Amino acid sequence: RVLPEREVASSPIHYVSPESPPLLLYHGEADELVRIDQSEAMFDAYRRLGLPVQLIRIPTGGHGGAIFFWGEQFETLRRFLTESHQAWQLS
Repeated sequence: RVLPEREVASSPIHYVSPESPPLLLYHGEADELVRIDQSEAMFDAYRRLGLPVQLIRIPTGGHGGAIFFWGEQFETLRRFLTESHQAWQLS
């Protein structure tokens, strides 16, 4: 069993701050390794601080794979990177 303090230290949600960069989350709804509520919690943590965040659910996606980088998902990623890069250059 992992000690609670190690769980906290290893979870990125505990490091979200006003200085956190924009975040794009992809999560496969068929993921059997990581529950989708973990991505939803990260999304909510960003939203509470008013940070730029997107959560894309992939209905047939598991834990990774090519489906995350095809067609619409690829275009979403491309737009996100372009917009995030431009926003960071202006700040």
